[in-house]
Amino acid sequence: MDSTLDILANTGDAVCAINKEKRVVYWNSAAEKILNITAEDAIGQPCWELMKGKTVKGQPFCAPDCPIHSRINKQEAIPHFDLWIEDKNGKAVLTNFSTISVPQQKNSHPQSDQAVIIHLMRAVKNRDVPQHHLRINVLGPLNVLRTDDSKVDGKYWHRAKVRGLFILLALKRGKPATREELIEALWPELDSTTALRNLNTTIYNLRRSLEPQLKQGNESNYIFYETGHYWLGGSQPHWIDVDAFTLGIQQARMETAVDKAIYHYEEAVKLYQGDYLVDLITTTGIGSATEQTRLRQLFLNALEELGNLYQLYEQTEKARNTYLKILAIDPHRESAYHQLARLSHGTNTLMDSVAYCQRLAAALKDELDLILSQEMPCQENKRRSGKL
Repeated sequence: MDSTLDILANTGDAVCAINKEKRVVYWNSAAEKILNITAEDAIGQPCWELMKGKTVKGQPFCAPDCPIHSRINKQEAIPHFDLWIEDKNGKAVLTNFSTISVPQQKNSHPQSDQAVIIHLMRAVKNRDVPQHHLRINVLGPLNVLRTDDSKVDGKYWHRAKVRGLFILLALKRGKPATREELIEALWPELDSTTALRNLNTTIYNLRRSLEPQLKQGNESNYIFYETGHYWLGGSQPHWIDVDAFTLGIQQARMETAVDKAIYHYEEAVKLYQGDYLVDLITTTGIGSATEQTRLRQLFLNALEELGNLYQLYEQTEKARNTYLKILAIDPHRESAYHQLARLSHGTNTLMDSVAYCQRLAAALKDELDLILSQEMPCQENKRRSGKL
């Protein structure tokens, strides 16, 4: 550690030192605490990839050629400012950010660990910073809520191209999309001049949908543009139900305690309000039918796994209702009938089991020309009831 870092080692501020290669060479304990990132994980990482900083309006700030480096190269003063930085779990932490340019030793190697920039960061609390992030529901009809829980709506929002443009940007999760990429997805049949005019109009309509009070000429808090690229930004990452849905199922499958696994499954399946982008895929072609099918199967699998856990907890009625919910969506799911028959096996509801099996057999025979597995409990129940 050089003498400058020696002085800052015990400061209460988070300290991050960067070398000429723009890689982290020092990361103190305060930085570990504020961002939940260890020095071991931080040192050696490119600074912009590690911190993923955004302005208070949500515009990307950290980059290989960020404004700080530009000011240093021009020998300009660097004022302190507020910056959102992502912690280890992707949560945005508001910090007040200061920068010190370190005088260089003569003949130092470009790839040495000598610090050329030192960032000082302190978490900002109790400051009235506008919150610009959205809750985006794509499992079912597209539904978007602002921070104050008001619903994005209005005459422009009802236009399929406006909602299609929004979801194209939202599913990039903060990464930019080129104009050409957006035009190809929304107006592939039009000439470039007409398509670009349509894109500009649709961008305007989308901004007005998200921010009805936005005055002409003012910068949007959500839709940003730079050098031919558009992106959906905000002061914090936007919440998308499909991400929470898939994460919840992953957590449930990793959980060893049955009650906790049930909780994660229940919270995840609540989010599934319908097929993925159901109102856009068929009308605009925006979104992937393959992804829609994958998510529906993930939902059905999660329901079945939840039903099995209910059985372990002897919550028979909940298990039965869960399997019936599966069959309401997929009448040909043999494993759900199998579990319903198992619940009926050896009880006074034997005829229910037979009825379930008959419904399955009829559906499979009429539409899929399949035969039930001989190992299914319902086949044994049919034998016992004299139906076979």
